[in-house]
Amino acid sequence: MQPRPLIYVRDLEASSRWYQFLFDCGGGQSGSDHALLTGDGQVILELRACGPDDRFSADQSLRSNRNGLALWFETEEFHATLYRARSLEAVFLEEPNLNLQSSQLEFRIRDLDGQVLVFTGQASTVGKTA
Repeated sequence: MQPRPLIYVRDLEASSRWYQFLFDCGGGQSGSDHALLTGDGQVILELRACGPDDRFSADQSLRSNRNGLALWFETEEFHATLYRARSLEAVFLEEPNLNLQSSQLEFRIRDLDGQVLVFTGQASTVGKTA
């Protein structure tokens, strides 16, 4: 079994472009209500458009607080991902720092819909300069 994160977004096209740039990945299968973001033959993230019949659209509490969910990504390209996040002018919740518990670099941002994203660098990226 493998996780396949799916998030609801207000503007599917804008969010798809935003994530493709951030992840430096391509778009896989997509339609008017969904988009798959893929890299190395794997689905990284699925985006779904909010529609008037979606529970997400109808329930304000689901839209406003994301129920404490954060999407966590480990990347071998930590500094490149950081650069792309800055290029997108993402809202930073936590600037890059060394997590002393994991000995990994990490930063936290919000996406276009306020979703929290956490990026960590593999141990091999610690100490490299941007």
